[in-house]
Amino acid sequence: MVFPKTTRLALLGQAVGDAFGAPFEYHEQGARMARRSLNEGRYLDACGDVGQLSRWARLPGLYTDDTQQALALLHAWRTVPEPLDPHAVAARFTAVVGSMYDTWLRGARAGLHRGTGKNFRSFLKHKTPVDTAGLGAAMRIGPVATLLPDLHTLLPWVVLVSRATTSNPLGLASAALYAAHCHAASRGITEGLIDRLLVWLDSPAADALSLPREVWLDLLRAIGVMETLGESDLLEFAAETGHSSRLLKNAADGFALTGVPWVLYHARQSESFPEALESVCSSGGDADTVAAMAGCLAGLRLGYRAIPTWMIDDLVGSQGILEPEQWDPIHSEQHLTEREEEYKRETRHRRSREFWQDVGLDTSPVDAAGDDDPLRGLPASDDLWTEEAPLPSRPEGDGVRHETEHSEPVAASEAPGAPEAGALSEAGVLSEDDLIALRKDGAQLDLFS
Repeated sequence: MVFPKTTRLALLGQAVGDAFGAPFEYHEQGARMARRSLNEGRYLDACGDVGQLSRWARLPGLYTDDTQQALALLHAWRTVPEPLDPHAVAARFTAVVGSMYDTWLRGARAGLHRGTGKNFRSFLKHKTPVDTAGLGAAMRIGPVATLLPDLHTLLPWVVLVSRATTSNPLGLASAALYAAHCHAASRGITEGLIDRLLVWLDSPAADALSLPREVWLDLLRAIGVMETLGESDLLEFAAETGHSSRLLKNAADGFALTGVPWVLYHARQSESFPEALESVCSSGGDADTVAAMAGCLAGLRLGYRAIPTWMIDDLVGSQGILEPEQWDPIHSEQHLTEREEEYKRETRHRRSREFWQDVGLDTSPVDAAGDDDPLRGLPASDDLWTEEAPLPSRPEGDGVRHETEHSEPVAASEAPGAPEAGALSEAGVLSEDDLIALRKDGAQLDLFS
C-alpha cells in the first residue's frame, strides 16, 4: 500500500521535530537552544553546541525512538491483513519493535532503538505493558491516526493498540485525545472536536474500554486550563488531580496530563511551523517528544511548505520518512543506529582528549593505541589522589534525572560499563564525569591545583 499525503506529512513533521528537540532534551537552556537552532538553520550537536555530557551524544539531524515507534506502527498497519483490527496491529507492533531490540549492535543498550526510556525498555524486555502515565503511547500515534476512517473508530482503536505497551488509563486516554486532534487536522474538521469527544464519551463504545470517565474529563479540563490560563495553572491543576506522584517542573516534564495539553496549545496557536517548535520547547523538559508531537500536528495544520527546507534536507534517515512504505525495521534502522554509535565513540574520544589537555595530561597512549575506550590509558588511581585528599562521595541522586516514558538521559550508574558515582571503574581509572565532579566539588588534588 501507499500511504496518503497526510500520513507522510504527519510523519515528516514528527521526524524533524524529533531531531530538532533531541540535542537539548531536559537541558536547562533548552529554550535558548531551540532559538539558536532556528536562527542558525541547523540541527544542533548535543555535546558541541548544547554542552551535554558525552554519554548523551546524538548524531545531529537523526530522529529518536519517538519517530522510530511511529514508523514501526505504520509498518504494522501496512503489513497486517486487517489494519482496523487493533489486536492484530498491536501484536505486529510488538513483534517489530521486539526484533529491533533483539538485534545486537556494538555499544547500543537497546538494540536498534535510540534514546529509549526505562519504561519502554522494560516493555521490550518483558513483553508486558507498563503502568506509566507518560507520553510514550501518544508520541507515536499521530501519523497512523490519519489513516483511521472516523472518530468513533479511531478512539477505541488507539486505546486497544496502546494497551500493548501501557496499562495506565491516563497514558491511554491521552494518546487517544492527541490522535483525535491529528485525525481532525488531517481532514480539516477541527471545529467542534471537543463537543464530538464529549458525545462519544457517552457512547457504549467508550464504556467498553473500561477507562474511568474522570480521566477523560480531567484531560479535557487540562486542555481548557492550558488554553485559557497557561502553564502555571496547568501544573497546579495537574497536582490537584492527584494523578502524578511527583512534583512537575514544567508542562513538558514527560507527564501525559500536562504534556498533551501543552503540545496541543502550541501546535494549534502558532502561526508558523518554526514558532510551534520553539514555543513548545520554551519550558525545557522532554524536548524531543513534545517537539515531535507538535511537529506532527503543526505539519498537518500548516502544510508541507511551512516546514523549513533545511529541516528536511538535513534530516538523517529522510528516505524512510519521505517513503515510509520502503522503511524496514532492521535494514533501515541498523545503519542509522550504527552511525549514531560511531558518532558517540568519536565524541567521547574528542571530549576526553580535550579534557585531559585542559588538565595538562598526555593522551598520546590512547591515540596511539586507537582504543575504543578513551579513558583506558589514563593514570592509575594512585596518581589521582592521596589519603589526605580522598575521592569525595557524591550527594545521593547527583547526576540522576527522573526518567519518563521515553528518551530522557539515563543516570551514570545505568550506562553500560560505567562506574558508580564516586567510585573507580574496574580498570582503576576515573570516568570523565567523576573527574568533572571532583573539580566542581573542589577536591584538593594536585591535579587540579
